[in-house]
Amino acid sequence: MRIPGWMGRKAPAVERATLAGTIVFVFLTLAVVNGASWWFLRSVRAQLEEQLAARLLSVATLTASALEGEGLADVDDADPESSLYLIEVEELLRRFHDASAEAASGPGIPGAAGVAGARGAAGTRDVVRGGDRGLDARRAPERGVTSITLLSPSGVVLADAEGRLPAGTPSPLLELDRSASAAAAAGFPGTTDLYEQGGFMRKAAYAGVTDARGAVQGLVVVEADAEFFGTVRLAQRRLWITLAASGLAVLVLAALFLRVQRGMTRIESQMRRTETLATMGQMVASLAHEIRNPLGIISGAAERIKEKYGKDGDEIFDYISDEVARLNAVLTAYLDFARSSEAGRETVSVASVAEKALVLLENDLAQRGVEVERDYDAGGRLDVSADPARLQQVFLNLFLNARDAMPQGGRLTVALRRVHGGVDVTVRDTGEGIAPERLGKVFEPFYSSKERGSGLGLAIVEKIVGDHRGRIAVESRPGEGTAFRFTLPSRT
Repeated sequence: MRIPGWMGRKAPAVERATLAGTIVFVFLTLAVVNGASWWFLRSVRAQLEEQLAARLLSVATLTASALEGEGLADVDDADPESSLYLIEVEELLRRFHDASAEAASGPGIPGAAGVAGARGAAGTRDVVRGGDRGLDARRAPERGVTSITLLSPSGVVLADAEGRLPAGTPSPLLELDRSASAAAAAGFPGTTDLYEQGGFMRKAAYAGVTDARGAVQGLVVVEADAEFFGTVRLAQRRLWITLAASGLAVLVLAALFLRVQRGMTRIESQMRRTETLATMGQMVASLAHEIRNPLGIISGAAERIKEKYGKDGDEIFDYISDEVARLNAVLTAYLDFARSSEAGRETVSVASVAEKALVLLENDLAQRGVEVERDYDAGGRLDVSADPARLQQVFLNLFLNARDAMPQGGRLTVALRRVHGGVDVTVRDTGEGIAPERLGKVFEPFYSSKERGSGLGLAIVEKIVGDHRGRIAVESRPGEGTAFRFTLPSRT
């Protein structure tokens, strides 16, 4: 009876699917978090920019509505400083600018006193239009502006609230956004996109100053720092940090998930294997008596037949005895494998047990041309608490496995080392080695690469070592040999 090697282990395809699913989950999670965060940040930026544009446009249109286009029609672009009208306009622009600054720094919007001051700057001339088109305190901006400039339709500076741009010089403001300035010159106020100037992000609004006929005689340009953009960029940097941290956290969680999943797979494999062993133990317990008695009868009958009918040189009668012995050995292996782990323990020397096994196989190993090399730790005690008979079975199985791996002879090395809390055992051969695809299956019950092997030798070794709370591992390279290494605790 042979149990398929894949039983007790999760199929590799399932493991690969789980790994792929975890990776996809990680990337989808990062994509969703990243996309949602950037969408939120862009949405906030767009809303803030929209609010700033509305405020700038309000200031620009309010300022333009307070100016008389007829007065601008008589201004000479080549010599705007000679116009008394522009002196009064510049004072008015300054008042608008100060009122905006007060709104930005104060607790609320400027009151009627500020508006009256701005109107009074016009003097006796009718610079400010009628009351129905004058300044309205309720429409005053809540945010201050950087500059308010009056330009001629050709782009020459006529007046500047802060005096940054000299009158009569071409203004660079029209170059900020040709479409917005052209629309304002046609009578449609508008704003520019965000632009960088002097290391700061800014935005500007345009509004035309019209005369009584509706013709545009000048352009009011209002600039402001986009202070929020610095905050947005800081938020972007912090978002990158947050995304990196969250991505790392997700990767850690994914790694933990895979680790837990693999642990569950191992537990499931162990549970299935335990069920297999339990089933086999019950089977052996129920069949051992029924099988061994007939084997004894068959063996005795074969001897009598050989004595009565056998002839010298006729080997056919030996076949029955050989096969009976082989079946008895297989049955013994089953019994050893199913034996309870609660066998008697005593303090034994691992070196002594290994030597007894070597003595039992001494002639067989010598006939096969196998040289034995002992490498025992002379400086430490090699005693453990173990069942000496079962421990001897471990060495016998490993030595026989090494012998079969060296049909042309070789070297068998037995190394014993005292380690913290126990004894480390290494059994190494110089045989043909184990193929990589078979290396992970050598301890599986009923798995054997030998033509007539039961597949229980190494499984028994692993079970006995495990019953003694030890662990066994195998290393092998085809053509270079194999090494089995296990550690037996001093106390079990």
